[in-house]
Amino acid sequence: MSLYCTLADVRSELNADSTVDDQKVMRGVRQLSRRIDTMFRNQNLFVPVIQTRRIALSNININSWERTLILRSPQQGVAPLLLLTGVTINSTALVIGTSVQAYPQPYAPYYQLQLIGDCALSWYDYCNVTLPGPRFASVAGVWGYNMDYANAWLAVDDLSAGINASVTTLTVADVDGDNPYGEAPRISAGNVIQIDTEWMDVIATNITTNTVTVVRGVNGSTAAAHLVDAPVSVYLVDESIRRICRQAAFQYSRIGAFDTSRISDFSTLQFPEDFLQEVKDLLNLFANL
Repeated sequence: MSLYCTLADVRSELNADSTVDDQKVMRGVRQLSRRIDTMFRNQNLFVPVIQTRRIALSNININSWERTLILRSPQQGVAPLLLLTGVTINSTALVIGTSVQAYPQPYAPYYQLQLIGDCALSWYDYCNVTLPGPRFASVAGVWGYNMDYANAWLAVDDLSAGINASVTTLTVADVDGDNPYGEAPRISAGNVIQIDTEWMDVIATNITTNTVTVVRGVNGSTAAAHLVDAPVSVYLVDESIRRICRQAAFQYSRIGAFDTSRISDFSTLQFPEDFLQEVKDLLNLFANL
């Protein structure tokens, strides 16, 4: 499961150069990332996921005047969409950009689909009324939350050797060098990286050998072979969420303190006492997701 901040992020917060407790730090990052998922009832909400979701068609989520469909599912509430790749209702495939578009335009995240083109059509026109039960639209795309998804993948390095679809260690030119923003290391445990169309979770790096240990084909992508010099990009988690690395550093610094904590019902976000006020304020920005 992809994470919301990196080992380098937490090290920076701790002002730590030692690698002795890296495993403990990463365990804290994993626990915190999953804890946030639990709060929002949505796994990997703040990293991209390639997925096809079924959205019910009803008067609850259809606005006939604006010809929009709210991207609402029973399991995940209102779902943010980063990139729309396909819409099918029953056996009818809608043409993106001609008959349907993600809405509101022009920038993600999107929370609705809007019919465009022939104004005589509505969402209900695509339903087969002879079929029993509820009607659904199958919506394929990249799901998640990022206020600047158009620039969320940052090219940082290149493969120094080609890889097949199964190896879990890859070599890059300079794993701990500066990225285009002058930040180092350019790749760290906790990053999601992209090579061609495949996404990978970074679980470790080695600055001596410039190698990166990864989990292949994550978040709905497919593992594939990649050629030497293929560009390597890292996913930039939304800065507000990436800031939770302060909480991971805080938890690490409190190892051995066993204060009571709890998370209550899922209609309102309530934060346990061990959450930093800054992190509470940041997460409250997303309370409606």
